[in-house]
Amino acid sequence: MRSEEQEKTAIRYVENNPVKAKLRGEAEEWPFSSARFRDKYRRLILPRISQ
Repeated sequence: MRSEEQEKTAIRYVENNPVKAKLRGEAEEWPFSSARFRDKYRRLILPRISQ
């Protein structure tokens, strides 16, 4: 990526693909998407994995 803005654009594009393909109504509903881990400010919040 050439810039942070280009990276954000690419992430939004990839996360929104299931919606464009009409596989889900919202990107957050797709189980394989990082979109479901974003907060209301679109920051990525990953769950902790207990070992």
